[in-house]
Amino acid sequence: MANKLRIDLGDMALALAVWFCTLPIIGFIVIPLLGRPQALIISIAAFFLIMAICWGSCGVKQYKALSRDHKKNSSSGNCDPKTS
Repeated sequence: MANKLRIDLGDMALALAVWFCTLPIIGFIVIPLLGRPQALIISIAAFFLIMAICWGSCGVKQYKALSRDHKKNSSSGNCDPKTS
């Protein structure tokens, strides 16, 4: 199913690596200024923001691939609406 939807787990792994790399920065800057509870909230918000960016970029890739496949199938001479 992952091949059918063209899901690349490398993008998600890269997003998780980026989030892990932001945790020390959040820890060094936010904990002294705002405290641990706010740092936890900011780190969770950063996680969801990075995941949303990842899913958005993957969605754009899938849309482009599906539209490219649709154009390829429609230009191949298959104009019968019953078979397409």
